[in-house]
Amino acid sequence: MDENALVKIGISVVPGTHPIPQKYYLMHQKLRTWDSPFWQEITRHVLSDETKRLEYD
Repeated sequence: MDENALVKIGISVVPGTHPIPQKYYLMHQKLRTWDSPFWQEITRHVLSDETKRLEYD
């Protein structure tokens, strides 16, 4: 998925507003969603440590 995909499906996204929950992190790791340079840049500020991600589950 790239930035254009978000526009196509009509989702308004504000990256960096909160840490990514652990359950989302694990699912997107399996799906390899964040392997592209675009997604690595978008998620780099919200991929906190596991303890913090678990607090947001």
